[in-house]
Amino acid sequence: VLLILGCLFSFTVTLLVVFFSGLGFPYSDNFLHPRSQRLSIYHTRRTTVSFDGQEAVDGGYYIARWDYHWATKLKDKVAEYGDAVKVTDDMCHEYVDCGLPIGKTGDFWIKVPAPEIVEQETRLTLLEKIKLNGNLIRLKFEFEGPSELSV
Repeated sequence: VLLILGCLFSFTVTLLVVFFSGLGFPYSDNFLHPRSQRLSIYHTRRTTVSFDGQEAVDGGYYIARWDYHWATKLKDKVAEYGDAVKVTDDMCHEYVDCGLPIGKTGDFWIKVPAPEIVEQETRLTLLEKIKLNGNLIRLKFEFEGPSELSV
């Protein structure tokens, strides 16, 4: 019985150490033993259209973090990261996909000038707006533009 309890205790302690410390995490900024740290960064030109047809254009870096344990260290290395706004549930309620390329809470948005997009015009035309019932509205659009787009 003591052997079983000892094994169970050791197993539990090992799991806690792996889960709640950096020992079980596969990424590190240690110069002697470097390991990858992953981010996806999108330089984005964002156009939002209100219900009355007014367009607003801005730009920024959308930062999708894959690994959360080290993200605060970027503030020391990248000055712009200090200006990052964390994507919140409120942003996601205000805009479709939080108004961002992927739209996941916990990621970051840094406002910077929008990139210049050349050679291909994008057009989104509202063809039909039908009120179904209550607050439900069916919108039918026609889109012309690049082959990949986040809508």
